[in-house]
Amino acid sequence: MGTSGSHGWACRRGSGRRSWWWDVSIALLMLWPTLASASVNFEKRRRALVRPGWSMGIDLHGGLRRGNLNVLELGGGEFVGWQADRLGFLLLGEHRFRAQTLARAGQGFSDLPRSRQLNAHMGHLRLFHRLGPRLSVEAFTQVEADELSVLRWRQLVGTGLRLRVIERDGLSLHLGTAYVPELEILDRALFLGQPGGHGPINVWQRVGQVIDASVGRGPVTLVNTFYVQPRIDDPRDVRVLDEASLVIAVSKHVSLELAGSVRVDTRPPSYCAVPVGTGGCAPELVRRVVGTEVAVDPALAVSF
Repeated sequence: MGTSGSHGWACRRGSGRRSWWWDVSIALLMLWPTLASASVNFEKRRRALVRPGWSMGIDLHGGLRRGNLNVLELGGGEFVGWQADRLGFLLLGEHRFRAQTLARAGQGFSDLPRSRQLNAHMGHLRLFHRLGPRLSVEAFTQVEADELSVLRWRQLVGTGLRLRVIERDGLSLHLGTAYVPELEILDRALFLGQPGGHGPINVWQRVGQVIDASVGRGPVTLVNTFYVQPRIDDPRDVRVLDEASLVIAVSKHVSLELAGSVRVDTRPPSYCAVPVGTGGCAPELVRRVVGTEVAVDPALAVSF
């Protein structure tokens, strides 16, 4: 399970020369704000693109998440991608089916917005174009919904740069940055409020950054991906995702993965445990989406 950097576009070793785009890209990366995250780890899908032409795959995963509620989760994903010398794209989907386990201290089944089943779905399309041996420009769009965080719909588009810092001898490091406007629609039947006095429908302007590092030897690869995504107009509104993975290649097409992740949202909304009627929400039914979620996800992945 080696990584492919800019998808198979190798850098000439021993060159020693730095072109103008190297200095420009480093400057751009340092100018962006540096606090928060994405909803999905796109980088681990990118690593499956290891050769020119078409690639596709599926994965199955399950695990326990602790945060808003303790939930047992089963899920799966699929992707299809294509790349040539300079151009490529990747289309992926992810689906998570959750059921509440034992409630945490001070919580009960009424903490769920609707029922014990809280599902999530996501779709992502990304286009990329190589500008040089190390630098690529990318454009993407993503849609998602998540009942656990009362998110009815989120759609975002973005464009940015990706820089390959190093990729050799089983070691790789990539940096990325992007401008990401998004439309967010929360469940209006349950929504009560969120910090800043914003309503259930908002358009946010964010910047996003990613640091993706991996080290591998033989069939074993250790990977860590860190996303940050603050709002431009209010940097205190930040989303963070940090995911560490142990990947074991069982064969050319099959791998096992154990991932641990931490997600943080510094401005989560509050909601009512039942649909809000004309009389409002009783104080004992007011809930707040917890801003930190910890998850452990074992997975089986097949790619070809």
